[in-house]
Amino acid sequence: MSSIRTMLIALALAAPLTLVGCGGDDGGGEPAADAGHDAAPAAAAPADAAPAEAEAAPAEGGTGGGEAGDIKGTWGISMSAEEQAQLDAAKAALEANPEDQMSKAMVEMMTAMLESMSLTITDDTMTMAMGENTEDVKYTMEGDAITSTDAEGKSETLTVSWDGDTMVWNKEGEEKAMRWNRK
Repeated sequence: MSSIRTMLIALALAAPLTLVGCGGDDGGGEPAADAGHDAAPAAAAPADAAPAEAEAAPAEGGTGGGEAGDIKGTWGISMSAEEQAQLDAAKAALEANPEDQMSKAMVEMMTAMLESMSLTITDDTMTMAMGENTEDVKYTMEGDAITSTDAEGKSETLTVSWDGDTMVWNKEGEEKAMRWNRK
């Protein structure tokens, strides 16, 4: 998952940074809130500092039926409520000022990310896709831990938790979590 994961991390980290300038150019607007990015394709929160959703029921392998705990199926990136509010603010700023380049870039980048990124999980393979680029990795799951191994033999382990129907991936040592909604 390394190359696609790297792209996903870059997008996930770039989007919140772009939001800082999306307060509009009228000088009287509120600055954009700090973008505490809860989701992104590969960043994760440390296990000891995991957000409240990380305390949800642990994931279990399933048959693709769609309920929380069933990781098999096709997933798309999920934004946190804060991220959605920031995207909405950027859209509103762009509507008010179509020349606002920061808001335009933010809206375009987030829309592209939401539309082009997906994750498909089968019995033993995860396929991460970003547009035309895909990467298959083998995985095993034990309890709420997924260990994936890419074609080069590099392994990584992350913890799966649930926030309602949203699958949340946390990786020790990474501060941001990846959030996935079933497509």
